[in-house]
Amino acid sequence: MQADIDTSNDRAFVVVRGFSPADLRRRAARDCGRALGSSGWQFTQEKIVPCMVSIGGRVRLYEGRFVATA
Repeated sequence: MQADIDTSNDRAFVVVRGFSPADLRRRAARDCGRALGSSGWQFTQEKIVPCMVSIGGRVRLYEGRFVATA
């Protein structure tokens, strides 16, 4: 899994790639918790899309973009 975090003021923008949407949410929550503190923040935007699909149409890799505010 790969993550990219950008924090400005009381917002965190996180881009995460991984194998399932549930894993992406957990990873984004962990990264936002580190950036914004352990409490008092929430996700305000979430977008998860497939970024790699096999020839048979099965999703192999997802990309999630999350915005969290404190």
